[in-house]
Amino acid sequence: MATSVNPASAVILGETFEAGISLFSPRRAYEASNSLANGLGGAFTIDPGQVDSDSEYFPIPYVAKTWDYGEESAFGLSL
Repeated sequence: MATSVNPASAVILGETFEAGISLFSPRRAYEASNSLANGLGGAFTIDPGQVDSDSEYFPIPYVAKTWDYGEESAFGLSL
């Protein structure tokens, strides 16, 4: 995944392949009180209360491949 940070690193890496999965865990919640706008003038309002997310973990897959084309040339792909 070095090529996603610095594309020039593909020349140093040579022929490589990397794949994996990361786990992303945002802690999301909000609390809303009564709206002073109360929908007037097209204002968007939400009901008062507190909401906590039930989805706390998200997998993020990644894959990267580099191809070596000599001492000074290379191609890398990172997704």
